[in-house]
Amino acid sequence: MKYKLHFLLLLAISMLAACSDDDNTEEKHSITITENVVSDGGNVYKEEIFLYSGSRLITHTTTQKYYEEALSYTIRFSYSGNQAIMTDEEGGNTATYTIGSNGYADKCTYLMGSLVREYTFSYEDDYLTQIDEKIDGTPYSSIRLQYDAGDLYAIENYGQTTLCQTGNDLNTCKLPCLLFSDLYPLSLHMDAVYAHLLGAQSRHLVTQTGVKDNDEERTTYAYQLDADNKPTQIDVATTYTGIVVDRYGNSSTVTSTNRRTLNVAIE
Repeated sequence: MKYKLHFLLLLAISMLAACSDDDNTEEKHSITITENVVSDGGNVYKEEIFLYSGSRLITHTTTQKYYEEALSYTIRFSYSGNQAIMTDEEGGNTATYTIGSNGYADKCTYLMGSLVREYTFSYEDDYLTQIDEKIDGTPYSSIRLQYDAGDLYAIENYGQTTLCQTGNDLNTCKLPCLLFSDLYPLSLHMDAVYAHLLGAQSRHLVTQTGVKDNDEERTTYAYQLDADNKPTQIDVATTYTGIVVDRYGNSSTVTSTNRRTLNVAIE
């Protein structure tokens, strides 16, 4: 009997240890995006680190370095039941995403200062197609996204349509289009996008964006990929064309291009 009890005790301990090991076996991985931001006021080095445990985003830390100064802040995610809660440790803002039956967020309550922002998210074939925003109960803004065979091809925002082109490179790492961070109200939910809470991303990498019927501005995206088809660098070029008048009153059409380079490490 003593042997049997001793054996059962050892078995229970080993099972607890195994469960503990399982709880800690979520693989940690990260996406790191760095960029030297060039401006008239001086260069700023920017680093963003998205840290995951399994498929879940845990933290997003942004660090900006300017000469000898460095500023850093962190967004944190916690998960409970069908909710994912994002907390901004610097501003104290909190966004609570409620996960629907499709595995993606169908609504969000975003407490930002004294404002209560409410969002509903719509999907088609697991792709985010619309965000509707209310501020303190009043409808305020919306944005629509359109996909064709899994590829992003149009975004409607404030009465303006942005057309998107994709290339042949598969988006194996599920990176969002860089333009998303400039489009309100989608820009407020970029951490949720990286947390895979707002649907699937474009099946192929986006290579060009531009406003419909506007040939004066266009942005192209060129990718360097490693052997595993992971992006290691994104070269962004935005071309502007406009009329310039010199001091003698002579006008001419001038085209200029702004360039950015983002380095990407996916580990």
